[in-house]
Amino acid sequence: MHEIVLHIGTEKTGTTTIQEFFSANREILEANNILYPKSMGNKNHIKLAMCAALPNRGIHRKINNDPVLLSSFKAVTLSDWHKELKATKADKIVFSSEHLHSQIRSLEELKCLKNLLPVSDFRIIMYIRRQDKAAVSLASTAIKAGYSKENFFPKIHNKTPHRFDYLSSYKLWAEVFGEKSISIRIFDPSELKNGDLLEDICSIIDIPWNDKFKIPARKNKSLDVNGLFLMNILNQLKKDSEKFNPNIIRKLILNISENFTDGHRVMPSREEAKKFYSHFIDDNEELRRLALPHRNSPIFNTNFSDYSNTININSNQADINEIIKFLLRELLQG
Repeated sequence: MHEIVLHIGTEKTGTTTIQEFFSANREILEANNILYPKSMGNKNHIKLAMCAALPNRGIHRKINNDPVLLSSFKAVTLSDWHKELKATKADKIVFSSEHLHSQIRSLEELKCLKNLLPVSDFRIIMYIRRQDKAAVSLASTAIKAGYSKENFFPKIHNKTPHRFDYLSSYKLWAEVFGEKSISIRIFDPSELKNGDLLEDICSIIDIPWNDKFKIPARKNKSLDVNGLFLMNILNQLKKDSEKFNPNIIRKLILNISENFTDGHRVMPSREEAKKFYSHFIDDNEELRRLALPHRNSPIFNTNFSDYSNTININSNQADINEIIKFLLRELLQG
């Protein structure tokens, strides 16, 4: 019998770094009888989520939500997976995709997911981040993806957005896989083994740390104030005109994402962050009681010193000069 490990995210908790790490170190993992499958995706196992998700989920936009294409995609993917499973001698199989959390939201989908996998012992790993910090990081990612974001924090009405509702997610996964199979981890350096995400997840999965591991560079950094300024302009230009060369657009997006992450960040005010986080305090406490009963303190610390009392989005002249140099360099090289 295999042991199946499902690392399900959540979003903005270093998932890309974890996936890059597992992918880059497949040979070392295989030497330890651990399979990081390729059939469900070389790095991110998004295909596993697509095979389990209901047809109306956003994840199927990648194949235009076409039912015929979806059926064909599932048949090919599952065939490849069964071949890979049959060929492996590993006694532990590790999957990683934040889409398993963001897209698999119902009992029906989770049961489907479980049925796609062999009868096994399961371990579910779910990293969670204080909701206000996750929202700020998600806003930056949305802008990089071409969306306009006027506010960092979504409005909370009667229903908590799924991506921030850690309590409901825990209950749902526990119903299908059992409470004892789920490991809730706090995405904060003070909570991770040796303050390191990769060492932390390896320790949970019982992967011996190896000095020969290839360590990937940090991925998906948030944009700084100048990056947000440039990306917002670029997103507006994309909406206003279809005449721009899409290759140049993609190049600019990539280069802005890589070059404008180390400066001053646009952040919401401290009061805004506290107000948003206040919506989740009670649910977070119930999650602690259910999933982390040995923990005496709240799941998340309540230090909001990362935020200032006001929002500062002004660029100074040095920043403007850097933006001009960047744009000129891109034009001259293009």
